[in-house]
Amino acid sequence: MSDHRPKSVAVSNGSYGVRALWLARDTSQCERLASCLPPGTQIVPATLDDARDLAVHCNPNTMVFADIQDADAIFESCLSANSHEERCERLSRAPFIFLTGNTPPGDYFGSVVQHGIQWFLHPSFLNNDRLMGSIFQSALRESLAKGLECIPSSEPVIRQVLSNVSARSEMIDAVTQRVAERFVGDFDEMEHRLALEEILNNALFHAFKNENNTPKYSVMVDQQVFEPDQVILEHLVDDDLFAFCVTDTGGGLTGEAIRRDIHRQITREGVLQERGRGVFLTFSFANVFIVNSIPGRLSQVLIVFLRHSPADQKLFHTHLTAAESA
Repeated sequence: MSDHRPKSVAVSNGSYGVRALWLARDTSQCERLASCLPPGTQIVPATLDDARDLAVHCNPNTMVFADIQDADAIFESCLSANSHEERCERLSRAPFIFLTGNTPPGDYFGSVVQHGIQWFLHPSFLNNDRLMGSIFQSALRESLAKGLECIPSSEPVIRQVLSNVSARSEMIDAVTQRVAERFVGDFDEMEHRLALEEILNNALFHAFKNENNTPKYSVMVDQQVFEPDQVILEHLVDDDLFAFCVTDTGGGLTGEAIRRDIHRQITREGVLQERGRGVFLTFSFANVFIVNSIPGRLSQVLIVFLRHSPADQKLFHTHLTAAESA
């Protein structure tokens, strides 16, 4: 590694039953990042000379944390191996989780798209045991999160299956009414409703295709959703958050598409096109944006609004699929 690249690594046995590596430019940077972990974190400086050293440190139960501003340098080092197979193997050994701090998305989303980054989050999430324990464990097990089961709550998860196209409005009205009753004084109906509409519409109108690859369902036609097609809306609201999850059996959504659509809107490349606008707005409003996908079988989008956190504190995760790792 050249001098400008991250060299120090802090090793921690965190509270999630996994091992964490912290990549930073110097020890003081490691201490800053480690301060986001629960008390008792042990900092062990080390040096990574190249991608082979990183692979040695990593194992399937290891997460690698780093500053999002160092992403390009880190991936350049990891991609310095001699063959494509070696590069893929090293990058798949552990999930890279990039901390954004107060850096605006426009400053780093180009790297997210270029390197296919699956994780980035605001450091404040590392102290959120309620969310992070189950989310991290789900990612490390390489299995799809089971809807809102990954969010512990004393409140029930309400699950609805979309029966026909026109039922969308009634479902959204019922959910927003429930949130309004719970979030007294700080309910933003526009943001919550728009996110529900966009993610639900995306699942229904883009996931299912006819044999000629045209959309099977149209917003202009009230038709029944026939098996095996299925769209499921789950939602959960308590004193601290509003979360919803939309699952479809089309499986046409990928992390690559989500990253690309958001980036096109950030750079204004797609500002005159409708494609990706709703996804971008949902990403802008929400605190948590998670995409799980099994190509051709299932897509799942999980959105969380944290009641007491500003929207610029975000967690973004697209689950690794066989198609994306190829």
